Amino acid sequence: MLPRQRPDIGWRDLVHAAAYALRGGDRERAQAAAEAGADALAADGRRSLVSLSVRSGFDRLLATLQLPPGSEVLVSAVTIRDMIAVIEQHGLRAVPVDVDADSLSLDERALAAALTPRSRMLLVAHLFGSRMPLQAALAFARRNGLLLVEDGAQAYTGDGWFGEPGCDVSLLSFGPIKTATALGGAVLRFADPDLRERVRAAQACLPPQATRAFAQRVGKYALLKALTARAVYSVFCRACRVFGVDHDALINRSVRGFAGGDLFQRIRQRPCAAQSRLLLRRLRAYPPARASARAQRGERLLSALPLARPGRAVAGSGHWVLPVLSEDPPRLLAGLLERGFDATRGASSLYPVPGDAAPGVGDLRRAMAAVVYLPAPEGEADLRRLVAAVRATVADAPPV
Repeated sequence: MLPRQRPDIGWRDLVHAAAYALRGGDRERAQAAAEAGADALAADGRRSLVSLSVRSGFDRLLATLQLPPGSEVLVSAVTIRDMIAVIEQHGLRAVPVDVDADSLSLDERALAAALTPRSRMLLVAHLFGSRMPLQAALAFARRNGLLLVEDGAQAYTGDGWFGEPGCDVSLLSFGPIKTATALGGAVLRFADPDLRERVRAAQACLPPQATRAFAQRVGKYALLKALTARAVYSVFCRACRVFGVDHDALINRSVRGFAGGDLFQRIRQRPCAAQSRLLLRRLRAYPPARASARAQRGERLLSALPLARPGRAVAGSGHWVLPVLSEDPPRLLAGLLERGFDATRGASSLYPVPGDAAPGVGDLRRAMAAVVYLPAPEGEADLRRLVAAVRATVADAPPV
């Protein structure tokens, strides 16, 4: 059985993470070292702030800005659900802007139509591992006096990219399911050093993440990494079937960075020293060739399939997830599982943001119900087998 996704972290990194937890240390010093490391690697003139998560950093950004109640944040029409929750928690209104399903870029006409006198910010999300061109969004934000925030949580690949330098703020995630995961943590990049200092001060008022909680997270993801060894994973899936457990729902709950409990109680913390140290290690030591090889396999796989996909016009996607569009998602999932491939419909927290206006004809929101995420092949043999399995499953579909 090929698992849908394995934590992108090695055993040596996990050992270091455990050692960092045992060592403890000065939180401020560890955070400052991680921020200096990110600044040195990015070298774009902006300044870094390390947060517990992208949600945490975005929450502190909005707390610092103190936008008038009822102000509008223009957002990509498909984005992370919790980002909308953070916007609404601060008394603001999220206004979705259509995302073209083929290019994964904002629809410029929809963007212009969404603008009102209450608009204060534009939050643009890079989706499915792509990096959408931001020149038009930059020009629009400057022309209309909007703060441009780039959500690059799904776009980091360790290749030296730390966001578009022209953005006011860029958000990069190192959460549990991300490329180069540090099991948590985020890097925020600020064009305005004064804004960065103000957000840093707002974050400093939060309670610290407990080192014990970080240590428990290390143990949890070490267990998940062991579980996704193929032989073990096959036994796990069979056991779930025997006992009537939905393995898909169980895994999706397990890999969520902030699953269960009160969202704001969980995100309103500052990272412990061990979290910052692991983040710095991942920034410095992650091999970009690993992500490059994965991206090449992903492109070859998706190009060989008889299924459409969101972002088909995008060049250079990191393919950290492999979404396809199916006319019958449950049938595709079942057929692939029978053939030894664990696909899912819940590999990310993306959701279509509801709005006053109906989605446009080419808007990605219209396609999200058809999205299935394929497992990532780990080599040529996996790639060939998965292509054959998808083709066989599609061919077995009953005529309409």
